[in-house]
Amino acid sequence: MESDKREAFQNKIKEINDNRASKEVIWVDFKTAIITEAERTLGYQEKQDNREWFDEECRESINLKNKKYMERPTRARNEAYNEGRRKAGKICRKKKQAFLNEQLVQMEEDLKITKQKMSLVESNI
Repeated sequence: MESDKREAFQNKIKEINDNRASKEVIWVDFKTAIITEAERTLGYQEKQDNREWFDEECRESINLKNKKYMERPTRARNEAYNEGRRKAGKICRKKKQAFLNEQLVQMEEDLKITKQKMSLVESNI
């Protein structure tokens, strides 16, 4: 089965090389062949969002900052944008730090439970 996949991929590469047009066309065909075979072999997975801490408050503060950026620049508006940028960064940092601290506490609790189980298993041996 592995050799069939390898052989099919090699045939696709030979086909691309036989149809030499321009470097751009060859590159696009080569890239397409690699991606197609990888998806067929490994499957396709959607990118996971690892920002569980990012919530509506973060989104709103960033949107407000972006609105201030889109206005016609003046000294006062630039200062308002910079202030909005600082606030948005501060809010997002706090949310992320709180989330990471919560995860750390959960891991420590899990470790304690695991150590207790291991000590019980060792004492029963």
